[in-house]
Amino acid sequence: MKTVLDTLVTDRTQEDVDRAARMNEKGWARMTRAEQAEYLGGPKGAYTRHDLNRAAAAMAYLEFLMNRAGVSSAFRPVQIRHATINGTWTDTTWIDEDKPRPAQWAAHLANVEQYWDYVCRITAAVPPRYDSDKSGYIAADRIVTAGDVCAVKECCGLLELTADIACDPEAVSVSGTAWVVKRTETGYWAAYKYLEGPFPDVGDALKALSLSCGRRDDVTDLTISFTASLRRGAPAELGRCAVRWSPFVNWGEFEGLYGTWDGAGGLTWDGAQRGAADNG
Repeated sequence: MKTVLDTLVTDRTQEDVDRAARMNEKGWARMTRAEQAEYLGGPKGAYTRHDLNRAAAAMAYLEFLMNRAGVSSAFRPVQIRHATINGTWTDTTWIDEDKPRPAQWAAHLANVEQYWDYVCRITAAVPPRYDSDKSGYIAADRIVTAGDVCAVKECCGLLELTADIACDPEAVSVSGTAWVVKRTETGYWAAYKYLEGPFPDVGDALKALSLSCGRRDDVTDLTISFTASLRRGAPAELGRCAVRWSPFVNWGEFEGLYGTWDGAGGLTWDGAQRGAADNG
């Protein structure tokens, strides 16, 4: 079912604005009938009483939905005092004769902005360390995605996700579908433009950014910090997580990699555990 929200103009372009300006310059008398009809209906490139009423109706509808959900807001309908040849009266609908005053514009914008505040937010869970095996390390051949270490819980008004990755770029590789990845002196920088990207789900976008370790003989450390840019307000810091790759993550793997106790005459770890060192 369509609502007033479906009537909002969300694709106004500079070309539309230029057309409305040309119509104003042309004047009513010189307009064609089609242009006059367009002008009376509210040119797409202008912000007229039609737009004011449409936006006010949309905000009133949002207020209704929020109240039904038990959420309050600061929405206050703008009161308009009309003065025409038919007399004066006050209501909340703009008509042809009305000229918005600065205070009315301010009230209208305050209503719009408070809804922006409601729909521009993001929260995420980022653990201090990615430790899926509870050992403090992950296997050196394991690929980690940004989605493994950053779980977005709610997201509205997202424009861009960025990841600052501090690591040895000679030992770590970073790549991602639809992500712009740049190598820096201290690691990598990666960005995903949400509105232009192929992933409607933010979690899928994060899973598309992969981090892999190219070193197999030593521990490799990485720290990744996430930031989100929203339609309004300062960028939101989502959190920072440490990743540590290791050629071994448990004692069995350590024994497999280093078969003997170095400096003990070829003594195996199993022999050392049985006390062979004391008997030899």
